[in-house]
Amino acid sequence: MFPRRSITIYKGQFIDIFLSLLTGKWIEGNFVDEFEKKFARYIGVKFANSVSSGRVGLKIILEALSLDNGSEIVIPAFTDESVLQTIVECGFMPVFVDVNPIDYNINIQKIEESITVRTKVIIATHLFGRPCDIESILSISKKYDLIVLEDCAHSIGALYKSRKVGSFGRASYFSFATVKHFNTFGGGMIATNDPLLADKIKKRIKYLPSITRIDLIKNICISYFLYFVTRPLFFSLFVFPCLIILKVIGINLSTVYSMTIKKMFIGKKSITKLSNLQALFGLKQIGIVDINNRKRIENSALIDDFCDSDNRGYYKLQVNVSPVAYSYVVRSKDKKRLMWRLLINGIDTNENLARYCPFLYGEKRVYPEALKAFNEVLGMPNYPSLSRNNLIYIAKKLKIAVVLSAYKDAR
Repeated sequence: MFPRRSITIYKGQFIDIFLSLLTGKWIEGNFVDEFEKKFARYIGVKFANSVSSGRVGLKIILEALSLDNGSEIVIPAFTDESVLQTIVECGFMPVFVDVNPIDYNINIQKIEESITVRTKVIIATHLFGRPCDIESILSISKKYDLIVLEDCAHSIGALYKSRKVGSFGRASYFSFATVKHFNTFGGGMIATNDPLLADKIKKRIKYLPSITRIDLIKNICISYFLYFVTRPLFFSLFVFPCLIILKVIGINLSTVYSMTIKKMFIGKKSITKLSNLQALFGLKQIGIVDINNRKRIENSALIDDFCDSDNRGYYKLQVNVSPVAYSYVVRSKDKKRLMWRLLINGIDTNENLARYCPFLYGEKRVYPEALKAFNEVLGMPNYPSLSRNNLIYIAKKLKIAVVLSAYKDAR
């Protein structure tokens, strides 16, 4: 049985945790500064500042830009809801733009029609690890004197014309949450080449409180709990039967998680500094993230080849774009039926990779491609620990499920 995600843990991590706790260097230490410098070199920028989450990173950037209250910020209509929530919390107005049906990133052709005199920022999201057409977005921003921020929450290591995403805009932000492919048990990073903006960001972070030891231990425990329950044997014997039951009675796993573990143990995320221990986790992963990304790409290409998928070429390395395949994405006009057919064959999937944000904001205007993506897109298992035999099994079951769905649609 295959869980939708596998938690990224590197070899020797438990020893690092034990030694840090033994020496008392959990919260403060030299690793944060070292991690920021190494991450900046990895992305190809001059400055990087660590934060407690990607969402906090966006919030700090927006505050440091000193925009007028009520300024408009252009975002794709299909994206993570935290982006929308942060914009609104900061006192700005989200302006939605439809996505393109190829990679689900913002539709370049529709950006200009959304720009008004109040527009100040465009958020260029590299969704699911696939770089957007950042060069065209920069061209539009130059024409209208706008600021470009890059949302790299899914895309650490992705390349656009042989250059790392996160190095193009005025600033960018990354997420190192537990379920991401770069995991520091919560955390994030802001990257920029602008020295004045970097100085403002650094000053804001300087006065943030440090994460408490209790919260840090809580993050570690939750991460290892999720790691344990997604191990093949435990997942197959205990979690998978629960998924079947939940599906039969019409309850979503994400809802159960939000109402239990997330509500009781995580709660509302605090705006804090990254701890010394989390920075150590980041340092250890910079050396392996590209290796894991290549494995995800190879996994996706194998599934594509076996299925003769419509996704063919979406994940494969191309001249201008090298994605990282944060999730293997398929789409179906009857997503629920496809999810069930895969689940009864032992393949767990994720139906909430991103949200249709205009609905959350209460906007009545319809963005058709974004709405279709929300209703049709499904994320499948795609992590480095999957063997070739695992992937062939997943590909076979996916191909059969898609064929059956197409047959029923035809009838």
